[in-house]
Amino acid sequence: MKWNFLNIIIKIFMLLVFVNVTGCSVQNKLNKTYEGKNEEFLIGKMGKPAMAYQIGKGKKVDVYEKKTMLKKAPINTGHFQYDRFDSPQATKVETFKFLIGGNGKIENVQYEYRYER
Repeated sequence: MKWNFLNIIIKIFMLLVFVNVTGCSVQNKLNKTYEGKNEEFLIGKMGKPAMAYQIGKGKKVDVYEKKTMLKKAPINTGHFQYDRFDSPQATKVETFKFLIGGNGKIENVQYEYRYER
């Protein structure tokens, strides 16, 4: 079987594009949904922020947290096994930070997540 160098390069490029697009999708959706909107729109969608703080010149940051309990999930090792392996329970904590400018419009959105066990 003969490998075509160009074919390999195209497949690697497509894989990198796919990883890049899917890796930033949550951040891009948040920016498209909220940037340029006013704080009342944000509160209408997400409720009151868990925390808010001033950063100067009339700007402030509204912080929201969303916690989701993740149950145990079976882990498939790909080999025959007698005992079942499960991932431990965890809590997924998503943090949304909205930078609100002096004019009351959302200028930037940051999304972060972490897992707590």
